[in-house]
Amino acid sequence: MAVDYVMGSPEEAEALSRDLIRQVRGIREALNDLGMNLRVMRSCCMDDSYYDMETVVRGVYALTMEAMEPVGEVCKSLNRYGEVLRKFRTLD
Repeated sequence: MAVDYVMGSPEEAEALSRDLIRQVRGIREALNDLGMNLRVMRSCCMDDSYYDMETVVRGVYALTMEAMEPVGEVCKSLNRYGEVLRKFRTLD
């Protein structure tokens, strides 16, 4: 269908949304693992280098979470776009 070629398909838009969500979850899991590993380190060594690492990890976590906030909006937009494409298909 020419419309799919020019505008994409609802399935592709929705698949991209699901993929973005999956990637965000993976990033969050990796950051949570990093935080847990940091807690384990805290139990065995509490020197200046630990506090430096903790500061860096917390900073990376905060900035990453902040940067990922718009991803939710992108996913919603992709799903809405998929709905529009699906409706447009029925008009053909």
